[in-house]
Amino acid sequence: MNKITQLFVVFCLAFLLIGCEKQAQTRPKQELVAEFKQLNNLLLPVSEQNTAFLWPFNDAYLIQRDQLLKQLMQAMPSDAEVALLMIEQRFTERFFPWPHNANPITNYLKTASTIDEQAIITFINFTQKKMSRAYQDKVRLSHFELAALRAQVAQTKAKLNDYQQAFSALGQFDDYLNTYLPRRGNGIGSLPNGKDWYQARLNYFVGSAVKPSDILNSILAMKPAVKSEGQFINCFTTTQCANTLGLDWRTGYSNRLQEFANIRFGLEQATIAEVDYGVHAQSWSSEHALTVLIKQLEIDQSQAEVILSKILKEPALAMVNLPLVN
Repeated sequence: MNKITQLFVVFCLAFLLIGCEKQAQTRPKQELVAEFKQLNNLLLPVSEQNTAFLWPFNDAYLIQRDQLLKQLMQAMPSDAEVALLMIEQRFTERFFPWPHNANPITNYLKTASTIDEQAIITFINFTQKKMSRAYQDKVRLSHFELAALRAQVAQTKAKLNDYQQAFSALGQFDDYLNTYLPRRGNGIGSLPNGKDWYQARLNYFVGSAVKPSDILNSILAMKPAVKSEGQFINCFTTTQCANTLGLDWRTGYSNRLQEFANIRFGLEQATIAEVDYGVHAQSWSSEHALTVLIKQLEIDQSQAEVILSKILKEPALAMVNLPLVN
Protein backbone atom coordinates (compact mmCIF):
# COMPACT_ATOMS: atom_id res chain seq x y z
CA MET A 1 0.00 0.00 0.00
CA ASN A 2 1.60 3.31 -1.11
CA LYS A 3 1.60 6.48 0.99
CA ILE A 4 -1.23 8.11 -0.98
CA THR A 5 -3.41 5.05 -0.47
CA GLN A 6 -2.52 4.95 3.24
CA LEU A 7 -3.44 8.61 3.63
CA PHE A 8 -6.69 8.02 1.82
CA VAL A 9 -7.57 5.12 4.12
CA VAL A 10 -6.71 7.19 7.20
CA PHE A 11 -8.84 10.06 5.88
CA CYS A 12 -11.78 7.75 5.25
CA LEU A 13 -11.52 6.23 8.71
CA ALA A 14 -11.33 9.66 10.30
CA PHE A 15 -14.35 10.78 8.29
CA LEU A 16 -16.31 7.74 9.43
CA LEU A 17 -15.32 8.29 13.07
CA ILE A 18 -16.31 11.95 12.94
CA GLY A 19 -19.56 11.01 11.27
CA CYS A 20 -20.31 8.43 13.94
CA GLU A 21 -19.47 10.94 16.68
CA LYS A 22 -21.74 13.57 15.20
CA GLN A 23 -24.48 10.99 14.79
CA ALA A 24 -24.14 10.08 18.48
CA GLN A 25 -24.20 13.73 19.44
CA THR A 26 -27.33 14.44 17.42
CA ARG A 27 -29.45 11.56 18.62
CA PRO A 28 -32.96 12.81 19.40
CA LYS A 29 -33.62 13.71 23.02
CA GLN A 30 -36.71 11.47 23.15
CA GLU A 31 -34.66 8.47 21.98
CA LEU A 32 -32.00 9.06 24.62
CA VAL A 33 -34.57 9.48 27.39
CA ALA A 34 -36.35 6.27 26.38
CA GLU A 35 -33.05 4.36 26.32
CA PHE A 36 -32.03 5.77 29.69
CA LYS A 37 -35.30 4.68 31.26
CA GLN A 38 -35.00 1.26 29.63
CA LEU A 39 -31.54 0.91 31.18
CA ASN A 40 -33.17 1.33 34.61
CA ASN A 41 -36.02 -1.06 33.90
CA LEU A 42 -35.02 -3.38 36.74
CA LEU A 43 -35.11 -0.44 39.15
CA LEU A 44 -38.39 1.03 37.92
CA PRO A 45 -40.12 -0.85 35.08
CA VAL A 46 -41.26 1.25 32.14
CA SER A 47 -41.98 -1.68 29.83
CA GLU A 48 -43.80 -4.91 30.63
CA GLN A 49 -41.74 -7.21 28.42
CA ASN A 50 -38.02 -7.02 27.86
CA THR A 51 -35.34 -9.41 26.63
CA ALA A 52 -32.20 -7.33 27.23
CA PHE A 53 -31.33 -6.54 30.84
CA LEU A 54 -28.39 -4.90 32.53
CA TRP A 55 -28.51 -5.59 36.25
CA PRO A 56 -28.06 -2.46 38.40
CA PHE A 57 -24.59 -1.13 39.05
CA ASN A 58 -22.54 -3.87 37.40
CA ASP A 59 -19.72 -2.64 35.17
CA ALA A 60 -21.71 -2.83 31.95
CA TYR A 61 -24.58 -0.89 33.52
CA LEU A 62 -22.29 1.83 34.90
CA ILE A 63 -20.53 2.28 31.55
CA GLN A 64 -23.77 2.54 29.62
CA ARG A 65 -25.30 4.91 32.17
CA ASP A 66 -22.29 7.21 31.96
CA GLN A 67 -22.38 7.19 28.15
CA LEU A 68 -26.10 7.96 28.06
CA LEU A 69 -25.78 10.77 30.60
CA LYS A 70 -22.99 12.35 28.55
CA GLN A 71 -25.19 12.21 25.46
CA LEU A 72 -28.11 13.65 27.43
CA MET A 73 -25.85 16.48 28.60
CA GLN A 74 -25.15 17.28 24.95
CA ALA A 75 -28.80 17.03 23.96
CA MET A 76 -30.05 18.91 27.05
CA PRO A 77 -27.15 21.19 28.09
CA SER A 78 -29.23 23.37 30.39
CA ASP A 79 -31.11 20.57 32.14
CA ALA A 80 -30.28 20.70 35.86
CA GLU A 81 -31.54 17.18 36.56
CA VAL A 82 -29.18 15.64 34.00
CA ALA A 83 -26.31 17.57 35.57
CA LEU A 84 -27.25 16.27 39.03
CA LEU A 85 -27.44 12.67 37.85
CA MET A 86 -24.05 13.07 36.21
CA ILE A 87 -22.54 14.40 39.45
CA GLU A 88 -24.17 11.72 41.60
CA GLN A 89 -22.30 8.99 39.74
CA ARG A 90 -19.29 9.92 41.90
CA PHE A 91 -20.99 9.02 45.14
CA THR A 92 -21.78 5.79 46.98
CA GLU A 93 -25.04 4.59 45.40
CA ARG A 94 -23.11 2.26 43.08
CA PHE A 95 -21.84 0.26 46.07
CA PHE A 96 -25.36 -1.03 46.77
CA PRO A 97 -26.52 -2.89 43.62
CA TRP A 98 -29.80 -3.77 45.33
CA PRO A 99 -31.15 -0.37 46.40
CA HIS A 100 -33.26 -0.21 49.53
CA ASN A 101 -36.02 1.52 47.54
CA ALA A 102 -36.25 -0.87 44.58
CA ASN A 103 -36.53 -4.59 43.93
CA PRO A 104 -34.57 -5.61 40.81
CA ILE A 105 -35.36 -9.31 41.23
CA THR A 106 -39.14 -9.02 41.40
CA ASN A 107 -39.01 -6.48 38.55
CA TYR A 108 -37.01 -9.02 36.54
CA LEU A 109 -39.53 -11.77 37.27
CA LYS A 110 -42.34 -9.46 36.13
CA THR A 111 -40.79 -8.20 32.92
CA ALA A 112 -38.41 -10.86 31.56
CA SER A 113 -39.78 -12.89 28.66
CA THR A 114 -37.73 -15.88 29.89
CA ILE A 115 -36.26 -16.30 33.37
CA ASP A 116 -32.55 -17.01 33.74
CA GLU A 117 -32.14 -18.31 37.28
CA GLN A 118 -28.37 -18.03 37.10
CA ALA A 119 -28.70 -14.30 36.34
CA ILE A 120 -30.63 -13.86 39.59
CA ILE A 121 -28.01 -15.82 41.54
CA THR A 122 -25.21 -13.78 39.97
CA PHE A 123 -26.94 -10.54 40.94
CA ILE A 124 -27.45 -11.66 44.56
CA ASN A 125 -23.83 -12.76 44.90
CA PHE A 126 -22.60 -9.57 43.21
CA THR A 127 -24.65 -7.47 45.62
CA GLN A 128 -23.22 -9.19 48.68
CA LYS A 129 -19.66 -8.98 47.36
CA LYS A 130 -20.03 -5.29 46.54
CA MET A 131 -21.57 -4.49 49.90
CA SER A 132 -18.86 -6.44 51.76
CA ARG A 133 -16.10 -4.48 50.04
CA ALA A 134 -17.88 -1.19 50.68
CA TYR A 135 -18.38 -2.13 54.34
CA GLN A 136 -14.62 -2.42 54.79
CA ASP A 137 -14.28 1.11 53.40
CA LYS A 138 -16.91 2.35 55.89
CA VAL A 139 -19.52 2.77 53.18
CA ARG A 140 -22.51 1.28 54.96
CA LEU A 141 -26.28 1.29 54.85
CA SER A 142 -28.13 3.26 57.48
CA HIS A 143 -30.57 1.66 59.93
CA PHE A 144 -33.43 2.93 57.76
CA GLU A 145 -31.91 1.60 54.52
CA LEU A 146 -31.02 -1.77 56.03
CA ALA A 147 -34.55 -2.27 57.36
CA ALA A 148 -35.99 -1.36 53.95
CA LEU A 149 -33.63 -3.73 52.12
CA ARG A 150 -34.42 -6.59 54.47
CA ALA A 151 -38.11 -6.00 53.79
CA GLN A 152 -37.38 -6.23 50.04
CA VAL A 153 -35.53 -9.50 50.58
CA ALA A 154 -38.41 -10.94 52.61
CA GLN A 155 -40.85 -9.96 49.88
CA THR A 156 -38.64 -11.58 47.22
CA LYS A 157 -38.36 -14.94 48.99
CA ALA A 158 -42.02 -15.63 48.32
CA LYS A 159 -41.43 -15.03 44.60
CA LEU A 160 -38.57 -17.54 44.30
CA ASN A 161 -40.31 -20.74 45.38
CA ASP A 162 -39.94 -22.16 41.87
CA TYR A 163 -36.24 -21.27 41.69
CA GLN A 164 -34.59 -23.23 44.50
CA GLN A 165 -30.97 -22.31 43.76
CA ALA A 166 -31.85 -18.62 43.64
CA PHE A 167 -33.92 -19.06 46.79
CA SER A 168 -30.89 -20.59 48.52
CA ALA A 169 -28.62 -17.75 47.37
CA LEU A 170 -31.13 -15.22 48.65
CA GLY A 171 -31.24 -17.02 52.00
CA GLN A 172 -27.47 -16.69 52.30
CA PHE A 173 -27.72 -12.99 51.48
CA ASP A 174 -30.43 -12.62 54.13
CA ASP A 175 -28.09 -14.28 56.65
CA TYR A 176 -25.42 -11.76 55.70
CA LEU A 177 -27.84 -8.88 56.30
CA ASN A 178 -28.70 -10.34 59.72
CA THR A 179 -25.11 -9.74 60.81
CA TYR A 180 -24.70 -6.41 59.01
CA LEU A 181 -23.98 -3.44 61.29
CA PRO A 182 -25.36 -0.21 59.80
CA ARG A 183 -23.68 3.16 60.05
CA ARG A 184 -24.63 5.33 63.00
CA GLY A 185 -26.34 8.21 61.19
CA ASN A 186 -29.33 7.88 58.88
CA GLY A 187 -28.46 10.96 56.81
CA ILE A 188 -26.17 10.92 53.77
CA GLY A 189 -23.83 13.31 55.56
CA SER A 190 -22.55 10.35 57.60
CA LEU A 191 -21.28 8.60 54.45
CA PRO A 192 -17.77 9.11 53.05
CA ASN A 193 -18.06 12.20 50.81
CA GLY A 194 -21.65 12.42 52.00
CA LYS A 195 -21.41 16.14 52.74
CA ASP A 196 -20.39 16.79 49.15
CA TRP A 197 -23.29 14.66 47.97
CA TYR A 198 -25.72 16.63 50.14
CA GLN A 199 -24.24 19.88 48.84
CA ALA A 200 -24.74 18.74 45.22
CA ARG A 201 -28.40 17.96 45.91
CA LEU A 202 -28.87 21.27 47.72
CA ASN A 203 -27.42 23.13 44.74
CA TYR A 204 -29.93 21.40 42.47
CA PHE A 205 -33.02 21.99 44.57
CA VAL A 206 -32.15 25.55 45.62
CA GLY A 207 -30.90 26.54 42.19
CA SER A 208 -27.56 27.97 43.31
CA ALA A 209 -24.44 27.01 45.26
CA VAL A 210 -25.16 27.95 48.87
CA LYS A 211 -23.61 26.47 52.01
CA PRO A 212 -26.01 24.29 54.03
CA SER A 213 -25.52 26.46 57.13
CA ASP A 214 -26.46 29.58 55.16
CA ILE A 215 -29.59 27.85 53.91
CA LEU A 216 -30.52 26.91 57.47
CA ASN A 217 -30.02 30.52 58.61
CA SER A 218 -32.25 31.69 55.78
CA ILE A 219 -34.97 29.21 56.77
CA LEU A 220 -34.82 30.26 60.41
CA ALA A 221 -35.01 33.95 59.40
CA MET A 222 -38.12 33.40 57.26
CA LYS A 223 -39.91 30.91 59.47
CA PRO A 224 -41.51 33.29 62.02
CA ALA A 225 -43.23 35.28 59.28
CA VAL A 226 -44.60 32.52 57.05
CA LYS A 227 -48.08 31.06 57.13
CA SER A 228 -49.29 27.50 56.88
CA GLU A 229 -49.25 26.08 53.34
CA GLY A 230 -50.55 22.53 53.70
CA GLN A 231 -50.22 21.74 50.00
CA PHE A 232 -46.48 21.23 50.45
CA ILE A 233 -46.98 18.19 52.69
CA ASN A 234 -49.49 16.71 50.24
CA CYS A 235 -47.00 16.94 47.40
CA PHE A 236 -44.06 15.91 49.59
CA THR A 237 -45.61 12.69 50.92
CA THR A 238 -47.84 11.56 48.02
CA THR A 239 -47.82 11.43 44.21
CA GLN A 240 -50.57 14.04 44.04
CA CYS A 241 -48.35 16.58 42.26
CA ALA A 242 -46.16 14.10 40.36
CA ASN A 243 -45.44 14.37 36.66
CA THR A 244 -43.65 12.22 34.07
CA LEU A 245 -41.07 14.80 33.03
CA GLY A 246 -38.08 13.52 35.00
CA LEU A 247 -35.14 11.19 34.40
CA ASP A 248 -34.56 9.79 37.89
CA TRP A 249 -36.04 6.37 38.65
CA ARG A 250 -35.90 7.23 42.37
CA THR A 251 -38.60 9.87 41.88
CA GLY A 252 -40.78 7.68 39.69
CA TYR A 253 -39.53 9.84 36.78
CA SER A 254 -41.20 12.91 38.21
CA ASN A 255 -39.28 16.17 37.79
CA ARG A 256 -39.27 17.50 41.35
CA LEU A 257 -38.45 21.11 40.41
CA GLN A 258 -41.52 21.30 38.19
CA GLU A 259 -43.59 19.28 40.63
CA PHE A 260 -43.18 21.92 43.35
CA ALA A 261 -42.93 24.97 41.06
CA ASN A 262 -46.32 26.38 42.09
CA ILE A 263 -46.22 25.43 45.78
CA ARG A 264 -45.81 28.47 47.99
CA PHE A 265 -43.23 28.44 50.77
CA GLY A 266 -44.87 28.08 54.16
CA LEU A 267 -44.45 26.85 57.71
CA GLU A 268 -44.63 23.18 56.69
CA GLN A 269 -41.77 23.43 54.20
CA ALA A 270 -39.70 25.53 56.60
CA THR A 271 -40.06 22.91 59.34
CA ILE A 272 -39.41 19.93 57.07
CA ALA A 273 -36.41 21.68 55.50
CA GLU A 274 -34.99 22.36 58.96
CA VAL A 275 -35.35 18.67 59.84
CA ASP A 276 -33.80 17.69 56.49
CA TYR A 277 -30.75 19.79 57.34
CA GLY A 278 -30.61 18.32 60.84
CA VAL A 279 -30.75 14.72 59.59
CA HIS A 280 -28.33 15.01 56.66
CA ALA A 281 -25.93 17.74 57.79
CA GLN A 282 -25.98 17.39 61.58
CA SER A 283 -26.68 13.66 62.04
CA TRP A 284 -29.90 14.09 64.01
CA SER A 285 -31.30 10.83 65.30
CA SER A 286 -34.61 9.66 63.90
CA GLU A 287 -36.15 10.05 67.34
CA HIS A 288 -35.17 13.71 67.52
CA ALA A 289 -36.33 14.37 63.96
CA LEU A 290 -39.71 12.80 64.68
CA THR A 291 -40.09 14.84 67.87
CA VAL A 292 -39.48 18.10 66.01
CA LEU A 293 -41.93 17.18 63.24
CA ILE A 294 -44.65 16.14 65.69
CA LYS A 295 -44.34 19.22 67.88
CA GLN A 296 -43.87 21.90 65.25
CA LEU A 297 -46.34 20.58 62.68
CA GLU A 298 -48.81 19.28 65.29
CA ILE A 299 -49.14 15.89 63.61
CA ASP A 300 -49.21 12.35 64.94
CA GLN A 301 -46.42 9.76 64.98
CA SER A 302 -47.50 7.96 61.81
CA GLN A 303 -47.67 11.20 59.80
CA ALA A 304 -44.26 12.23 61.07
CA GLU A 305 -42.80 8.84 60.09
CA VAL A 306 -44.07 9.25 56.52
CA ILE A 307 -42.41 12.66 56.27
CA LEU A 308 -39.16 11.41 57.78
CA SER A 309 -39.12 8.47 55.37
CA LYS A 310 -39.30 10.89 52.43
CA ILE A 311 -36.54 13.04 53.95
CA LEU A 312 -34.31 9.95 54.15
CA LYS A 313 -35.16 8.73 50.64
CA GLU A 314 -34.70 12.09 48.91
CA PRO A 315 -32.14 14.27 50.71
CA ALA A 316 -32.56 18.04 50.21
CA LEU A 317 -35.93 17.68 48.44
CA ALA A 318 -37.42 19.72 51.29
CA MET A 319 -35.31 22.66 50.08
CA VAL A 320 -36.95 22.64 46.63
CA ASN A 321 -37.38 26.15 45.18
CA LEU A 322 -36.57 27.68 48.56
CA PRO A 323 -36.80 31.52 48.52
CA LEU A 324 -33.48 32.36 50.14
CA VAL A 325 -32.90 35.48 52.22
CA ASN A 326 -29.87 37.51 51.08
